Amino acid sequence: MTIPFHRVAVVALAAVFGRTLAPLGSEAANAAAATPSAPPYFYDVEISLSPEAMARMKSLHRQVTLANHFYGDASPEAAARLNLKPFSELDIGTETIPVAVANQTVHVTGAPVTANKLADIVGQKPSVLVQIFSGSNTPGANDNQLHCDFFQEQITLAQSQGC
Repeated sequence: MTIPFHRVAVVALAAVFGRTLAPLGSEAANAAAATPSAPPYFYDVEISLSPEAMARMKSLHRQVTLANHFYGDASPEAAARLNLKPFSELDIGTETIPVAVANQTVHVTGAPVTANKLADIVGQKPSVLVQIFSGSNTPGANDNQLHCDFFQEQITLAQSQGC
């Protein structure tokens, strides 16, 4: 018997303006000081689970993960330096956040987007692919129980318009 996927929606993706983030201890402060600064690429993702999805995730003891994959089109200079084909995409990094099985707003820091990485991106305009999935924490398992829409666009669009 096949059990249908349960839906979760990314209800809103918006920037948090006018808020200062508190450091998470001396390690975070040292890491921030050692990393060249980049424009703030943080945003919030509102997760809204259906009652059925929430009950199923809890009964199966599943975790929910919010994955944010940052990337951009390689600049011609970066493509030449890195020996890439024209119009190649460059991986900037991933921010993966385990979240509770609950309706909530999750803050994404955008920390993988640094000034050094932006220098290799066309127009210094990075994009993000936002996905939400579930799993059993079993390596190699393909057991996602959620069916979610995803967001894939420039980060500045996510900040200015939401989705």
